[in-house]
Formats: sequence, C-alpha cells, structure tokens
Amino acid sequence: MSQPRAYFVPRARVLESPEHVLSTLDSGSFDPRAEVLLEEPATDAAPAVATGAGQGQVGIVSYTPEQVVILAQSERPGFLVLTDLFYPGWHAFVNDHEVPIKRANYLFRAVVLDPGTSTVRFEYRPGSFRLGLAVSATTALLITAAAWWTWRHAAVTMGRQR
Repeated sequence: MSQPRAYFVPRARVLESPEHVLSTLDSGSFDPRAEVLLEEPATDAAPAVATGAGQGQVGIVSYTPEQVVILAQSERPGFLVLTDLFYPGWHAFVNDHEVPIKRANYLFRAVVLDPGTSTVRFEYRPGSFRLGLAVSATTALLITAAAWWTWRHAAVTMGRQR
C-alpha cells in the first residue's frame, strides 16, 4: 500500500531495535495509517505516545531539498510522519519550537503533535556545514592577517631603505 509523503497517525508503538521494527513491518498485521513504529533504545525515556483513534489532516506547504513545511490539523495528539529518509542533520520545528525527530517505521521521520493546528518545519542543517563554515572563516582570517603582515613588513622595510 502506497503512503502519502506526509500523514497523521494517532498511535505509536515503541520498539527497542531496528530488527524488532523490521520484523513488525514484515508481519503483515502492521497498519501504517493507524500507528507508527518508533525505534528507541530500551534505556531511553519513552516518548509521548498517543493512544486511541483520531483523525488528522496534513498538507505540504512547501518542499525544497533543505526545507519541508507542513500544515497539520488534528483533534487529538498524535504523530506527523514524513516519508523522507531519517538522516542526521535534519532538525524539526513545531510552531517554531525545536522538537526531536523520531525514527519512524525504520526509514522515515516523525514528530509528536499536540491537538489543534500546527506548522511543522523540517530543516537540513548538517554539522559538517557549520564545521566547513568555521574552517573557511578561520582560513580567510589567517590569509587576511598574513597579507596585512606582509604588507606592513614591506612598508617598514621600504621606509628604512629611503
């Protein structure tokens, strides 16, 4: 059964390993429209898990390679599932407050939603980009300092020769 790119589910089941998630997905009894499988180590605190039935509507407002904005409306708490790959560097914001992204159904991303209308924004901000920016800025600063020192040294040397 094909799933939309983003959808709401009212329930979650927390499993402690990727193997458990895969075996549950393969069991034939799993309904991705009714619940989401979250992978959390047994030692971590369990996330807020909604129970029961509930409807939610989800619409993608904008979608670019580095940002996805989704408008969600639900009567009950639940989970927004985005069927894009779970990958390090992604950050999620619900109504402009950063929230953790849960690994959902082995491959995807999910966030917890409260009842009501929510604007959910996923942004790709990899740590490697910040590291590269810091290295580039430091290199530019060192090159500028070396050029200034060379210019200053040349100016002093030329002043002595006169």
